[in-house]
Amino acid sequence: MAPESAEKAFMQLLVDFFPIIVFFAAFKLYGIYAATGAVIVAMALQIAFQWLR
Repeated sequence: MAPESAEKAFMQLLVDFFPIIVFFAAFKLYGIYAATGAVIVAMALQIAFQWLR
């Protein structure tokens, strides 16, 4: 795998897992209600990023 291909694959993996990471971080720090709101915002950002890319 070429280096730029590996970087692209890593970035896509990071974008894919972004809402899950945000959810668990918010849940650990603030609780389930804040985590639910945070994951909704994170998913909206993820969709916007994918759409604009």
